[in-house]
Amino acid sequence: MRVCVILTSHLRGGAEEYALDIARSAVRSGMDVHAALPESSEMASLAQDFRACGVRCYSSGLQETQTGLKRKIGHLVRSARALRFLISIKPDVALFVLPSPVRSVGPLLACAILAIPAAVSFQLVPFRIHHNRWTLRFYGWMRSRGQKWIAISENNRKLLSQSFQIQPAEISLIYNGALKTRKDHGDTARLRRELREELHLHPSALLLLTIGRLTPQKGYEDLLKIGPEVLREFPDARLLWAGDGELMDYFRQKIRERNLCEKIMLLGFRSDIPKLIAAADLFVFPTRFEGGSSIALLEAMTLGLPIVASNASGIPEVVENGIHGLLYGVGDCRELLTSIRWALHHTEEMKSMAENGRVRARKFSAERMESETLGLLSSLARKRGKRER
Repeated sequence: MRVCVILTSHLRGGAEEYALDIARSAVRSGMDVHAALPESSEMASLAQDFRACGVRCYSSGLQETQTGLKRKIGHLVRSARALRFLISIKPDVALFVLPSPVRSVGPLLACAILAIPAAVSFQLVPFRIHHNRWTLRFYGWMRSRGQKWIAISENNRKLLSQSFQIQPAEISLIYNGALKTRKDHGDTARLRRELREELHLHPSALLLLTIGRLTPQKGYEDLLKIGPEVLREFPDARLLWAGDGELMDYFRQKIRERNLCEKIMLLGFRSDIPKLIAAADLFVFPTRFEGGSSIALLEAMTLGLPIVASNASGIPEVVENGIHGLLYGVGDCRELLTSIRWALHHTEEMKSMAENGRVRARKFSAERMESETLGLLSSLARKRGKRER
């Protein structure tokens, strides 16, 4: 079976790591996997990782950057590019991994025109979107051409259902899992020592880790507001922010203005996420919204790191407050500060919650995610084969 994975974001984040994990699993299952990626510096590293696991990669030019009239014209241009690409590849089925439910119309239209079945994974649905009746009919027609939508949380599925006025049962629910592409690096004590040496920190430094792209969505501004109070009360603490993004220069400047460069450390993009998690003392996740529960959060749970997170989007579907970690109200900086303080003063209780979280994370495994996703792709390809016969 030939599978084509289509990505349209020019940035590398959790959705792109998800696509890599599914592609790697498909190759192991004996599928012939091709991937269409936009051209960007971040996508270059992702393409290298795709090729390393046996996936054929192509620069697609399918990323969506325009707005207004240019965006509408761009849909037609990208549809034409996608048509040429799909005709040349001749996939049995496609997997779209989308950053937004209103992006990537061109490639979706190309698949519908060619009647190529497609699983469409919506990794981020921040709120309900209101469409006019013509848009709703257009998306309905594309779904009728063999496109099956995937939500990654009940919250995600509810918002998709409301936005496109379809029944929730018409949308498959496949929760994300902690990624297998990121391997456990081994001995925790050694990793804790090595990371502190790498960052020139004292061996007893208390590391509060945040993972995510530096964008308004991730709530880093809230962490910057309460960070100085945390650092005054816990002088051995350091805030580690792992991730790159559009606000990197902004936060670098703000941290410098507050003379906190040695206390709040911007690590940029890291490929050794499990190493960071194993070496940290607390995972802090101040996100404003997510598609589901966040892959980084699931990885922290899987590796037994205590968690303080916002109750955004689908996170409460995975983390029960006071059982698997501490949840606070989205955007409530005082509650975030209170939760971090409590966590650092009650380390034994947090370790107990972390162990509960480790057990809970087994229900959101990479194996389950891969099996269900590949099963859906195979089912779509079989249905197409029956229609053609």
